Amino acid sequence: MRNYAALLLLISPSLFADGGTVQLRQEAGPYLITVFTAPGDMSVLIQNRTTLQPILDADVEIRIGDTQLVATHQAVQNKLLYAVPLAAQEPGKLDFTVDVNRGSVVSGTLNITQPAPMLASNWEYLALPPIFILLFAVREWLVRRRAILVR
Repeated sequence: MRNYAALLLLISPSLFADGGTVQLRQEAGPYLITVFTAPGDMSVLIQNRTTLQPILDADVEIRIGDTQLVATHQAVQNKLLYAVPLAAQEPGKLDFTVDVNRGSVVSGTLNITQPAPMLASNWEYLALPPIFILLFAVREWLVRRRAILVR
């Protein structure tokens, strides 16, 4: 069983957390603010700076380019995060600002890239079934060959 876990780790080039890819982690005022992006959304984790306890009742506003959005817990499965939907943008750099409780502000830049085609981005998962079928066929051939030699 351990071998299978190691194999899965080797063939999985990237693993994502609940909120996506970490874009920024910075202290501001009494908070530690972590910004995540995933296809279609931007989420924010607000923590107490000293205890690292999540803050669940903050007012979180996100400015992306010229758009001002209010982040809430409603759009995410992980209720520790505040999130806003991200509309499709042209590839390039996009500035953002996160304001927590009107005063604790962090800023950063998103690097928007052209999304990879679905087939190209999932090739390793599509290659697995034929590899396992081939390995099974080789195993069966070896077992039958051994059975013939033992007779």
